[in-house]
Amino acid sequence: MDDVDTGLGFDAFHAFVFPHLRSALYPGPASPKWTAGGVQKLNHVAAKLHTWLDRLVHELASTANDCCTINALPNEVLCHIFTLATASNPFDDYVLLELGVVCRRWKTLVLETPQFWNRIAIETENFATYHTTITNRLKWQLRRSRDVPVDLAIRLTGDSRAGELEETLCAHMHRLRSLDLDAPDMVLARDWSLALTLPAPNISRLSLRAAMMTGRPMRIPPFPENLLANKAPKLVDFSLTWMLLPPLTWQPFRSLQRFSYQAVHTVDTLQLLALVLSCPDLRRLSVKTTRVFTRPVQWPISPPTLPRTDRVEMSIDLVSSLSAMGDITALLDHMPQRDPKHLFCGVSDRAACLDWFLDAAHANGAAALQLSDCCLDGVFSATAAAFNAAGGTRATDLDVSSLSDLAALFDRLEELTISELLWPADGFPALPHLHSLTLTLEDPGENELDGHYALTIFLLPLEPDCAWHLPALRTLHLAYADPNASEDNPGGPPWGAPLVVSAADVALFIKWNIRTSPPPRLVLQNVLLFESDDSLARRQLDAEVQQVVFELEESLTLIEIWEKCTLPEPI
Repeated sequence: MDDVDTGLGFDAFHAFVFPHLRSALYPGPASPKWTAGGVQKLNHVAAKLHTWLDRLVHELASTANDCCTINALPNEVLCHIFTLATASNPFDDYVLLELGVVCRRWKTLVLETPQFWNRIAIETENFATYHTTITNRLKWQLRRSRDVPVDLAIRLTGDSRAGELEETLCAHMHRLRSLDLDAPDMVLARDWSLALTLPAPNISRLSLRAAMMTGRPMRIPPFPENLLANKAPKLVDFSLTWMLLPPLTWQPFRSLQRFSYQAVHTVDTLQLLALVLSCPDLRRLSVKTTRVFTRPVQWPISPPTLPRTDRVEMSIDLVSSLSAMGDITALLDHMPQRDPKHLFCGVSDRAACLDWFLDAAHANGAAALQLSDCCLDGVFSATAAAFNAAGGTRATDLDVSSLSDLAALFDRLEELTISELLWPADGFPALPHLHSLTLTLEDPGENELDGHYALTIFLLPLEPDCAWHLPALRTLHLAYADPNASEDNPGGPPWGAPLVVSAADVALFIKWNIRTSPPPRLVLQNVLLFESDDSLARRQLDAEVQQVVFELEESLTLIEIWEKCTLPEPI
């Protein structure tokens, strides 16, 4: 420490402290007399001096951050920065607690800002052991959030005794802005019967899930009686899982804009249709069951079709594991929104899904086709979505033996997105109007079959006159999405770590396998080239395309991107 320049020499310190210390021990002009009592007094004062110096240093340190540039910002700006820091997972307050230990001002700002504590998540598999701690934390956050609207998510497993939670929540039901409650049906009936019957005048989103407990007979729980006291005038988003459908007398249905329903039992088609007809503002409907939609003996008289202006934004998802596609289309025919903007239909019969998709996409005027979540298991399984010029979609899950199974849509297709696994192996379909082709690259670690790497676009045989003629092609996209991106960062960008490929491989693929004039523009989305810009391989690639464009996560620096990148394994 002697070589540290503090700006304060010993002589200056001596001249400042010594006279005061001497006068405290021996007041007056008399010379000090060193006695046993004087020595004890000196030791006592010296000990106090150490304490005083420590207190002085502590007080100086507590104000050191006042000189930082960031602490010159107003509280409102700092709060906005803290909000951005927690944006990836608003229900995780760990980042806030870390910010609160930086300095006294930040701690005060974090603890005294109610908007930081109005998003509360309770999720535990051992609630019985920690119920007191969890309940006290809920009370603490509700106090900190004061009177601002609250978003609450609760997930309980097993036979959790949640009576204390309900008692705490009852006094705050009027503050709820959203409630996501996931618990076994017996827990909902026993411990939440009071809170769920109280009015929630400010709630806009509600999600109820009655989980099934293992080892108990399967029983479909009824819809909670008198839910929210029939008083939730602001409710626009409602999700119901593994319960019976609500009765038509439940008033909050009148204001719904989005309704999601998942069932493990047979769905009463007429009751579902009646509920849809009772929601004049409904814009998003999703119904999925592992069983069937009942086939009515007699359908009601079809309601008049809504004007086009009232149904352009309607989105419908209908999925049934055991129904026939005809049952789903019959239900659609009796809805007032007969031609929704977005429509997804799915049944277990993948051949029926393919037939329905081709007809629906063609009738909708499909101009773009996207095949995602593709996997190879004898046949290609994928989620197919067709888009028209107005942004309307028709989608389903289907199986195809090759890309040619979708040839009925190719005559007017302008954009196509497929996995590299679907690159045509025997015969290239004609796509006279295609101007944009996107090939999604598979993960190197996943693209392996029986110990051998599957054929990717970079391992295609180099055969003359074996190229895909795409006369209108202007843009070629090579895209990659890290399959672990959502697990590593649930709230982050969907692309994840980039994939690194060779410019030489890309150049060979374009040269031997694509025929178009003029050369296309190449867009590498979440893909990097490991050769330098002045390398021979990069010059070869530049000769095959008009331009090379990189699309990467904007929030990352180039160094961070290289640290995250996914390198191909040696073959």
